[in-house]
Amino acid sequence: MAINKGIIKKYTQALFKVAVKENDINQISDRLHNIRSILKSVPELNQLLITRRVQVQDKMNILKNILGDKISDIEMDLMVLLMENGHMMLFGEVVKRFDYLLDKESKLVKVHITSSSILSDDEVQRISSKIENNIQKEIEVEMETDESIIGGIKLRVGNTLIDGSIYSRLQKMRDTLIQV
Repeated sequence: MAINKGIIKKYTQALFKVAVKENDINQISDRLHNIRSILKSVPELNQLLITRRVQVQDKMNILKNILGDKISDIEMDLMVLLMENGHMMLFGEVVKRFDYLLDKESKLVKVHITSSSILSDDEVQRISSKIENNIQKEIEVEMETDESIIGGIKLRVGNTLIDGSIYSRLQKMRDTLIQV
């Protein structure tokens, strides 16, 4: 997987440079997501693009027929490179990495809050304010309820998980008691 990470970074950085140069970052991101969702919903198409039995030119023609104006030359060039080099199976990871670079560039951090019950707007606002003050960046909050955490909250700030749930505290106590 380490080799794939390096390959993914190279494709993504090249794509991101082109997107910045063309001043088209958000539109490229939207088109990448559309392509990824189509490939997920039609696994046969995804398999066709991955296989080496079909010529790249034929794959390009199929993509143009299916995607039409949902794909620009930039995304098509990326997909051609991925197909020619046998890396088409990495497309989803390239999209994820592109999102990461987009978030990093926009100074926006995604925060995922998981709580055992629905939080009030005031509670969400207080949590959001504290996070923004700590990381000095604007945040985008996504909420989820999960009764299995019993109480407290779990925060995912970017790639960092902060688990303040009662469930995790009980698990830690259980692990400590088992060791004794």
